[in-house]
Amino acid sequence: MRGAWIAAICLLATYDCGFCQDRRCTAGVCVSGFITGCAEIQIEYAFGMHWSAAAEACLGFSRLFEEKDMLEKEHDSEFSFEELPHMRATELFTEYIQGRYWISDNSRGAYLSAGLKHGNRSGVDWTIGVGYRMYIWRGISVGTEYRTGIIKAIKTGNLATDGIRIYLNYTLGK
Repeated sequence: MRGAWIAAICLLATYDCGFCQDRRCTAGVCVSGFITGCAEIQIEYAFGMHWSAAAEACLGFSRLFEEKDMLEKEHDSEFSFEELPHMRATELFTEYIQGRYWISDNSRGAYLSAGLKHGNRSGVDWTIGVGYRMYIWRGISVGTEYRTGIIKAIKTGNLATDGIRIYLNYTLGK
């Protein structure tokens, strides 16, 4: 957790004194994380025409709630409609650090990403991803990304579906 906060502070501190021609700092929230039981925030700093660095922190809030006991589940099934299955976050806390290469222009369009992930249960893993971001109105943008852990994919033999994310961002800068 401390590493993600240090990365976020460094990204914010370099916003004013950045060395690129087109400075942009983006902050956002992962909207799809609330479905999976995870509250995720993101901060990104553009340091070149096609390059940016991002830091993310994710708190798995669904792990903080207790499961229903057997009697309560039986009672709910008899007297109420069946609820949708509740998704639980696999980690209590996860942090990401990424480098992104933007295909056409920084902070808009398609990008490729590579970085590190640290989870409190899974440990450290290398990540790769691909995403797309488009601007809606005056610095507000929406983006989607697929990201997967390399070590996890090799161990399990398949790509996980929990790597799909939808973001709502706000970009500051020139």
